[in-house]
Amino acid sequence: MNKLNNQKFLDIINQKWINKNCPMCGHNNWNFDGNIVSPMTMDDSGNIQLGGQIMPLVAMTCMHCGNVIFVNPLIIGAFENQGMDK
Repeated sequence: MNKLNNQKFLDIINQKWINKNCPMCGHNNWNFDGNIVSPMTMDDSGNIQLGGQIMPLVAMTCMHCGNVIFVNPLIIGAFENQGMDK
């Protein structure tokens, strides 16, 4: 997978994110660290499945209350050399 372009991610977020107020506390003080995370997949028995496809996500954290939202950088075209502009 390509590397996240932090500046491109931030530029796209600022362009697309209309209401930046946190849904929990109402403040507008968000931060992200640029790490890609992915939720774990579990099978019907509750066992964690390793391998396979992942959903790349970047955590945006409200610096006032700690609420976290996730943005998929693949969808918004924020990876370097991705060639996918939306």
